[in-house]
Amino acid sequence: ILGMKGEEAWAEIWHIIHPLINEVLITGEAYWSEDRLIPIYRNGKIEDVYWTFSYSCVNDETGKAAGVFVTCNETTGKVLLAKQLEETNDQLKFAVDAADLSTWDYDPRTNKFTGNNRLKEWFGLDPKSEIDLSTAIEVMVPEDRARVTKAIKKVLDYSSGGNYDIEYSIVNAATGEKRIVWAKGKVWFGDDKAAYRFNGTLMDITQRVKKEEALKKIADHLKLSTDSANVGTWSLDLASEHLDWSALHKKMWGYDEQRNDLTYADWHTLILPDDKAKAFQKVEESKINSTFYDVEYRIKKADDNSIHWIRSTGKYYYNKKGEPETLTGISIDITERKETEET
Repeated sequence: ILGMKGEEAWAEIWHIIHPLINEVLITGEAYWSEDRLIPIYRNGKIEDVYWTFSYSCVNDETGKAAGVFVTCNETTGKVLLAKQLEETNDQLKFAVDAADLSTWDYDPRTNKFTGNNRLKEWFGLDPKSEIDLSTAIEVMVPEDRARVTKAIKKVLDYSSGGNYDIEYSIVNAATGEKRIVWAKGKVWFGDDKAAYRFNGTLMDITQRVKKEEALKKIADHLKLSTDSANVGTWSLDLASEHLDWSALHKKMWGYDEQRNDLTYADWHTLILPDDKAKAFQKVEESKINSTFYDVEYRIKKADDNSIHWIRSTGKYYYNKKGEPETLTGISIDITERKETEET
């Protein structure tokens, strides 16, 4: 395009740059634009291209405007990268906000500890306040401080791998509100194996922990009740045939209470042949009718081959597709009752 008229060389952008050139010629004042989108025709098509450019007036020997000197640099790559980073940051911020996460960043070299506004809110601090590591430690309940401090010291050592994962409790310095938080982070090491950055997130898991504690209490009460009544509990995963038995149930069948590899076969092979068909029929009727089954049968215990009467009650549970997924129930040793009835 050397020697061509500008209007012919840059036909697709002449309506943009020509007014700028005229303005410089008329006013004599230079024009500067940074990272401006000016699409041009190249590679056989119109492409979105970003430019940083300047127009400066060139005067002749009489001091009159004789031309325009242009410096131009394409910045498309820089602009697209900046946009990509901005989008990534926006996505990250959305994820952090959606998950109600607090974020933190610690520089081990300066002991500077920074956090987002949510973190400061949880700590009971002003959004504009500075934080150091000691402040972050002080908001923890006293019984957790030594454990967390030890974990931080360990993760800052290069041999640890730099992965941080711990749960602890904090107390808001302003309101006294207590939270149970889950901290996950990563330490970054330099070529000298020294830590230069330690950042991560805090998640409020207070409600989850409270629910788990409540469920554990229910489970403990249920176990106490079933153990007191000599009731064994079990649950069969139909896909894997893995049988989850309570310790009392394993003992009832004559198996080691510590075994975790028991299957459906380990259950039904101990049922006496004369009673097996009846037991299976009751179980099958339960599946067809979606009702509880209740059946009595005899087993030969695995440890001493003694014969015991068992009463089992159970029910099938189904997935969203209506397919049977688990079979769950209880069993009671009724041998003494049966022997009394026979006499």
